[in-house]
Amino acid sequence: MMELLAGAGLRDGVSAEAAALTIITSVNGTAATWLACPDLFSPADQAEALADAVLCGITR
Repeated sequence: MMELLAGAGLRDGVSAEAAALTIITSVNGTAATWLACPDLFSPADQAEALADAVLCGITR
């Protein structure tokens, strides 16, 4: 994953390690939130928006 992220056009100051941690913690947090309160949102319905939000935060 780190090699892939290193060539992904990360924002200045965002290392491949930080990008990987951002992705992993976002996925884990989304899953934990949905498991705790499944009526709050649909992961399938929100997948694209959530992925865009994370990727926009770590890439140029």
